[in-house]
Amino acid sequence: QRESEARSHILGQILTPEAADRLGRIRLVKESRATDVENRLIMLARSGQLRQKVTEEQLKDMLNALSEQARDAEK
Repeated sequence: QRESEARSHILGQILTPEAADRLGRIRLVKESRATDVENRLIMLARSGQLRQKVTEEQLKDMLNALSEQARDAEK
């Protein structure tokens, strides 16, 4: 539970409210996809690669990239 709170805290700092809302909706539909995105975002934040909060548009781009990677992996 502590880890869950830490993740939520980090995500709250690095996502705009709109992006956080979208990620929440994604979690309702496909929890594993949301977790993958969260892990990637947290990794980027910890490595200092995020210069500002992630917007909903940037989140969509990341989701599309992950979808393409998944499709490529299936081939």
